[in-house]
Amino acid sequence: MNKIILDTNIVSTFIKIEKLPLLASLFPNHVLTMSKGVKEELTASLFQDIPIDETSLSPDEFLFFDKFAKRYGSLGKGELECITICISRSIPMLTNDRKAKNVAIENGVLCWDLPEILRALLLKHLVDPDQLEILIKSIEDEDNIVFKNKVRLFDMDRRNIHLRILQSPIPRLSPPLRSILLHDRVIGFLV
Repeated sequence: MNKIILDTNIVSTFIKIEKLPLLASLFPNHVLTMSKGVKEELTASLFQDIPIDETSLSPDEFLFFDKFAKRYGSLGKGELECITICISRSIPMLTNDRKAKNVAIENGVLCWDLPEILRALLLKHLVDPDQLEILIKSIEDEDNIVFKNKVRLFDMDRRNIHLRILQSPIPRLSPPLRSILLHDRVIGFLV
C-alpha cells in the first residue's frame, strides 16, 4: 500500500480536534506515516499512542538529511526528515508549515497544506459545508490557527461547490484545487 508522510503540525492539529480518522478517510489507499523525528516532536508535546505508522531514515537518507539540514537549517528536524523521506521514496507529504511546503515543492515533492486538506474533505464529501465550518472553528479554537481566507474553502456558493469545481476547466481553478485535480491519481482525492 502507498504511504503519505504527515508533518508534526498536521498530526497535532487533527489530534487536538479529535479528527485524526478524517485523514485516514481522505487517503483510503494510503498508509498515514510519520518520521521518527515527527514522533519525537509529538511525544515531547505529550501526545502518546498515535495510530500512525512510523518510519526512520535509511543510511543513505541520513546522509542526504545531513546535507539537506545544512542547506535548509531554518526547518526543524521533523520537517527535514519528512522532506528527505518524501524525496527519496517519491511519496507525498502533508504539512501546514509554509517554509516546509515550499522547500518540499521546490524539491519535487507532492505536498498539501491544511486549507487544501480541508477543501479536499469537502470535495470528497467526507464533510458537508456546515461540518467544515465546525471543523475550521475547532481548529481555530484548539490550535490557534487563523485561516486568512475562509471563503476559498467554501467558494461563493457553498451548497454547489463540488459541482462547479468538477465542471470548471482546470486552468480557472485556484492553485490548491488545481493541485488536487491534477494529482488525483497520486492521492486519490476524487473518486
